Amino acid sequence: MADLFDMRIGGAGWHLTSHLIAIAALFVACFAITGYITFRDDSVPPAALETDQSADDDLKVDNVTAKSLDVSGASALAGTLAVTGATTVGGTLRSKGLLSGALYNTVEVVTADNVITAAEAGTVYIINDADHTATLPTATEALIGSKFKFIVSTADATDIDIDGNDANQCLFGYVMMTKEAEKAVHFVQAAAGSNSKIQLDGTTTGGESGGTGDTAGPSELEFTCVAAAVTGTDTDCWFVTGTLHGSGTLATPFSA
Repeated sequence: MADLFDMRIGGAGWHLTSHLIAIAALFVACFAITGYITFRDDSVPPAALETDQSADDDLKVDNVTAKSLDVSGASALAGTLAVTGATTVGGTLRSKGLLSGALYNTVEVVTADNVITAAEAGTVYIINDADHTATLPTATEALIGSKFKFIVSTADATDIDIDGNDANQCLFGYVMMTKEAEKAVHFVQAAAGSNSKIQLDGTTTGGESGGTGDTAGPSELEFTCVAAAVTGTDTDCWFVTGTLHGSGTLATPFSA
């Protein structure tokens, strides 16, 4: 008995079923490529398949692996971002969670005066210069959250200044001060609005390195850029914390 779907026209025979399946498969493939059919939720939208999207396009993509990805404007990322290779961020990168490894990523030994730029945020400076001036970038909104750390490694400081580079004298915070002859810790605090730098003289205001024979450890300071709202002033500021090792009658290292 002949197949119901076998047909002959003008002596030529063909099987209708196989041809219908082939035609259906062709339609599915075409629609899938153009984005009209998706096979799972949150698949790549049609615009993402274009080689050159408009700058005004809003794209939502899921599980994307790309050799090169350029993003401009505000972007929201949910999930894990894994980056292999060099990455350049041309603006402020903010995270609602922890940016692993991004707190400090560079260590630099300095032996001469140092004018620090915003691009150097996340650097630990090992000061091997007894008479040293380090000038921070001015605290601005773009730098909020940025950190710089200073560790004194020279035999003993004689005049180490870390300048907040701020005409509004918006440098504040607190430090713990110790000295070899005492077990006590001295707490020094300074409010915003009256200080613009930290001065270490190697004795009363700290700056000893905690070298051979010392048990207190080296003098260390951290500067974090914070928003004006945190300080109660009209400007963004540098917030200072640290531990200083000194001698004699200890005094505040905060200075105008």
